Amino acid sequence: MKTTMKKISAFMMACCLLISLAACQGPGAADITNGSVPSQNVAEQTGDTLPVDDTQESASHAFDTGSEATSAASPNHRPVETVKPGSATTKPPKQNQKPSTTAEIVAYFNAAANKVKTEKPGLTKTEKISFQVQGDSAIAGIANQVQKALKNTLNPDPITVKKGASHNAVFPVENQSWASRLSADAVSSASCVEKNGAYLITIRLKDEHISYEQAKKPLQTRHGQVVDILKTSEIEEQIKDLSWLITVHDLDQTYSGTTITCTVDKQSQKMRSAHYRIISHAVIQASAPLVGDTTVNATLTFNQEYQF
Repeated sequence: MKTTMKKISAFMMACCLLISLAACQGPGAADITNGSVPSQNVAEQTGDTLPVDDTQESASHAFDTGSEATSAASPNHRPVETVKPGSATTKPPKQNQKPSTTAEIVAYFNAAANKVKTEKPGLTKTEKISFQVQGDSAIAGIANQVQKALKNTLNPDPITVKKGASHNAVFPVENQSWASRLSADAVSSASCVEKNGAYLITIRLKDEHISYEQAKKPLQTRHGQVVDILKTSEIEEQIKDLSWLITVHDLDQTYSGTTITCTVDKQSQKMRSAHYRIISHAVIQASAPLVGDTTVNATLTFNQEYQF
């Protein structure tokens, strides 16, 4: 199964189980609070989205060591969505010149990320997915049980791609020949630190609301220019097999706290490692037997580690 389809499957299975199990608890348990969605990660229970410094710390080990992946895989391909490049950023600095401004850092990152797709160095991808559902104690308890039941789906085995094979299906942006068209005006902060012959780059994206309609054309969103978002077409494809259990009427997403940290070799300007942390606050309006119409507020966190 393709990487993104695993995400969608995990997400929709979680929603279906939550709604169906809530029905067994009675009307009280099926009432989901419609207030603001919390930004904490269930796996960490910190109460806040991950600060940039914490993400830097997560990538620092790879920054100091680095590794290469040479295992074989046969990535799948999908039709490429036509999209115009985002707002132009300044050109990256000349080789061996450290990028300093936000525009320079973003341009430098874009060039290094796109090299992954064109030069195909070989990679290993590790992904962990967690979610939190807002509601009363019964709903929270059910959510914890669902995460345990979906442990293998939410934490799939690492994916490896050998050197020279297509990286398009595994490295963001999925199924495109390019990896990033991020623009500086989509970034809330960017930093670049030099250490051991490499640059440690940390980029935090601005918050972005993406409606169900906008998710039909993900490459026209700011997040969709650099990370893989939940797409309307993939959600609908999964829902077809679950139509007897759940009908989704709307699904709004707000991406908040998305952070990318990577190490780039100073001489070759090639990525050594990368960490993408994507946080989606989703509001799902759905209906199901016994429950009727309901609104589920969920926070999904995707942690994606790449070693080249």
